[in-house]
Amino acid sequence: MQSRKRHGILFGISLVLSAIFAGFVLSDLSVFTKIGNGVPVPDMQFYYTPSHVTSLFEKIGDAGRRFYMIFLLKDYGFIIFSALMQSSIIARLLDRNNARYHRLIAVMLPWVKGIFDGLENLFLLVLLSSFTYSNPGIIAIASFMTTAKWISFAAVMAVIIGNTMQCALRHIISTTRRKPMNKPIKVTGIISSPRKNGNTAVLVREALKGAEASGAETEEIFLNEYDIEFCRGCMACLAGGSCIIDDDFIQLRNRLALSDGIIFGSPNYGNTYNAIMKRFLERLGLFEFMTFSVLGDKYIAGISTAGGGNAEHVAKELTNLIKNGIFKRGYVSGACGVNLHGRQISGIPGALDRARGLGRKMCLDIQRGRNYPLQHIIRRIIITLFVKPGFEKFIVTAGKTTMKAVYEHLKTQELI
Repeated sequence: MQSRKRHGILFGISLVLSAIFAGFVLSDLSVFTKIGNGVPVPDMQFYYTPSHVTSLFEKIGDAGRRFYMIFLLKDYGFIIFSALMQSSIIARLLDRNNARYHRLIAVMLPWVKGIFDGLENLFLLVLLSSFTYSNPGIIAIASFMTTAKWISFAAVMAVIIGNTMQCALRHIISTTRRKPMNKPIKVTGIISSPRKNGNTAVLVREALKGAEASGAETEEIFLNEYDIEFCRGCMACLAGGSCIIDDDFIQLRNRLALSDGIIFGSPNYGNTYNAIMKRFLERLGLFEFMTFSVLGDKYIAGISTAGGGNAEHVAKELTNLIKNGIFKRGYVSGACGVNLHGRQISGIPGALDRARGLGRKMCLDIQRGRNYPLQHIIRRIIITLFVKPGFEKFIVTAGKTTMKAVYEHLKTQELI
């Protein structure tokens, strides 16, 4: 943990400073390109010849050569801090991958690249400060350093990209290993329709029938029958692990936690799910967002109906709940949206069959332990590499105070 913290601090400092020097260098580079009539500077090429360098230096004149010398001196700042940043990135990735083999070589690669870059600048400065700027020997050495610099840079990027992919693959494998379900399966349908026998409620019940026909135990939660207050944003759940509001939410949350699959059903109100569903989901709160204690390892489906259009959009939006797991993940079995256009759901051909099929599919997913390895893969990679480390650090830091319940839950689950 201390090693990760140190690498994080080094990365932050080097990122800021290298960005500052990069701004200086890029600004000067654009000016120099104009002075040289679009001819690229030597150190931005893979290699160069004496005739090319001599021609360029003659074209830019004394003022241009002095400007290029200042540019090369500024470039030393960027060389140092970019090497520090790249080394800290590699060290952090190696820590996450528990890699030890050739660790020193990998971490030192950015500095090797920096040495070649610095020596190239040095020889170009010698060339520019001498009376003759067409010395073929010095130009050949500088060109060799340039080529070595770019080869080293390619090696650095290969190490970073390779370890990033390895880290992402390790996370995908660790979060997608699931065993087939041998115990009885439970699927719960949550209905936020204001009408007990509304179109959305009918669809959710059909999905539950499909799951039940496939061997699952099913349960219906009709939210409008329960006392669920609005979230107060007090954050008490983060420290205490439970909501302090005295209503029906806790019992509903506990019933969901015992389910293997959850079907969320809401009508389309204003091109999103309705306020009854939103109130319930908000009550799951930041504790659920950080721990996934209810939704983690669950299979989710969304169902929606719309008087006009975009029912499928709302149905898929209901499944978005599962995308943002930081320490655990869930799985989307599917979505079913039906646009009514003034009709009742029972009068739309195939609508009830689609819902029953979704319930059967969810039950089959649970039975087989289907892991959907490519589901939300880009988001999961971003969370693993950039979001999770920051949250982990914050939770550990506040683990005895404001984040006590979150820390204890994740620690018990061996997720932190």
